[in-house]
Amino acid sequence: MGAIRSQLLRTVLTALIIAIGIMALVGILTAIDAIESSINSNFSSMGSNSFTIRNSGMGIRIGRDGKRPKKFKSINFLEAQRFKQMLTFPSTIAISTVATQVGVVKFKNEESNPNVVIMGTDENYLTTSGYSLSIGRNFSPTELESGANVVIVGSELVSTLFKAKEDPLEQVINIGSNKYRVIGILKEKGSSMGFGGDKIGLYLYHM
Repeated sequence: MGAIRSQLLRTVLTALIIAIGIMALVGILTAIDAIESSINSNFSSMGSNSFTIRNSGMGIRIGRDGKRPKKFKSINFLEAQRFKQMLTFPSTIAISTVATQVGVVKFKNEESNPNVVIMGTDENYLTTSGYSLSIGRNFSPTELESGANVVIVGSELVSTLFKAKEDPLEQVINIGSNKYRVIGILKEKGSSMGFGGDKIGLYLYHM
């Protein structure tokens, strides 16, 4: 105690340096954990914890010697359903198909550009693709059984079609020549790898 009293300034500075060092270390570790959690969450929302079974690759060729992806026989709906029923591993399985990537969606006098991705999906697609609903609901079991003409749309389509600030839920829109009732709106997801995640329409995929 006598030594501390005689070297009070040195003691205070030493204690302060140790305290700052500990605080900095704790802060760095906390920041690293937060960044890791954020990255994992972002990648998970893009479907990093899922995989897709399809009959061909993505069609990407790099350089002159890039090989074309192998294309196999198309997977039909019954085969996909049988796989879904036979897979006993605890997982969430969704069946989906891209109807068109140049779809046009209309509501009254408003019309989208011909660049809307229209997908036929089931009730599990939102989970496996990393989407979530901002308002509305998912497809119901009754709608799945009957193949009802209902649709879930992306946020960009809402701003394009409902410029008069109408409530989009329960409105009837045209996709091609067919009419669909809007039951849900997707949360904003942004674009990834050139794919506009908010420029999308999901309808029930059935035979």
